[in-house]
Amino acid sequence: MPKISFFRHALLFGIGSSAAMIVNELYKLKESKEDNENTIEPENLKLKLVQVVFRHGARTPLSSPDYLPHVHYDEKLLKHASHTFVPYKIIGLQGDPVDIANDSRAASSTFPHGQLTALGAEQMFRLGTSLRKRYIATLKFLPEDFSNEVFVRSTRVRRAVESARCTLAGLYPDEEIAIPIHLSAFENEVLYPNFLKCKYLKSLTRWSWIVPDLIEGMKNKREEIQVALGIPPETNVHIVTLRDCLCSHKFHGVLPAHLNLPEVLEQAEEAAKHVMDHVFAGYEVTREMALKLGIGPLLGLFLKSMESSIEDTSAVKLCMYSGHDTTLMPLLHALGIDNSAWVPFGANITLELYESAMENSAKDHYVRVLYEHQGTVIPGCSGEFCPLNEFRDVVSQYLITEQEFDTQCNVKMDTLLESVPKVAEIHGQHS
Repeated sequence: MPKISFFRHALLFGIGSSAAMIVNELYKLKESKEDNENTIEPENLKLKLVQVVFRHGARTPLSSPDYLPHVHYDEKLLKHASHTFVPYKIIGLQGDPVDIANDSRAASSTFPHGQLTALGAEQMFRLGTSLRKRYIATLKFLPEDFSNEVFVRSTRVRRAVESARCTLAGLYPDEEIAIPIHLSAFENEVLYPNFLKCKYLKSLTRWSWIVPDLIEGMKNKREEIQVALGIPPETNVHIVTLRDCLCSHKFHGVLPAHLNLPEVLEQAEEAAKHVMDHVFAGYEVTREMALKLGIGPLLGLFLKSMESSIEDTSAVKLCMYSGHDTTLMPLLHALGIDNSAWVPFGANITLELYESAMENSAKDHYVRVLYEHQGTVIPGCSGEFCPLNEFRDVVSQYLITEQEFDTQCNVKMDTLLESVPKVAEIHGQHS
């Protein structure tokens, strides 16, 4: 739901609501939107390629700060339903075998941090069924069974891999052959801003993650939220971590009653979203460079796939990319789509490439962008079906070649870096 914040949506459900009830209500709303979409190809246009990038489904919190009460997630909340499974195998981008068994980046704990829950698995399964309904049942664009016309890529994070699996289970529920899910090494990932590979980007934006209070007005907002939640003011609270715990607990119906304060939850989400924008999309003076280095490589990948489809050098008709809120947040900024609300669990952006179908005419191409199944007119485009040259112009300011990327990421200091707090200094002051 593009214009409804997570908490406004979650507050529809009281504490103790079952996961099944929440899923049914969530998707009653989503399916009604999808049913209203024009699922018929426009006259004289033929669908050539679909690229879907999505955030993983609902998960447990990424950490358990001491200032919040312990919350238990029982097996009913964690165990994925059998219908969300499909045979799959994990391979590298070049087809090499990959083992992610030791790739977990969560802190050692008995609590299952960052784990895709039963509700999250069901969300992604429903996304797969909606893709099947549109591209297989209605448009007859994809074959009934999995083939090399479908390409699946995920980040190397387990909840993203599992979300890809669940989506595939909805798209191809009867598949018996293992479907490949492609992964990149962490240092080469393009499905989110890569601070590991680009030191310049890290210096440009990570200060706002290390000390969010340096963002104008953030310290007062955080302190007000802490007081309202009964957290001692001297407690070291990271507003994004706080919001993450409240969000996950609320979504799964296990948020303690004394923390279930609607106005405060909204304030926490707004403040945390402001921090995330700074970290993953920059702010006024740094935004263009932050998006160019952070999401430019992914935009380039989208365009490269479109070119391959146009030139008929690739058999792929559907590309699926399983990522994170940190994938969609900067992408929404770059595309000029409303991003005032936090990207919900399971949210997706779809890029459809169309080709003129009139005989004996030039093959013009158009890009249609949908966010959460809703078609949108991208600023700079003349319509919802945006001529490809217009779409290229819209994203051109963020496109970057590999050589340009490597060169910029190795810059040690320039006027832009001089304008932001220094990571090394912040580490020293707040260690």
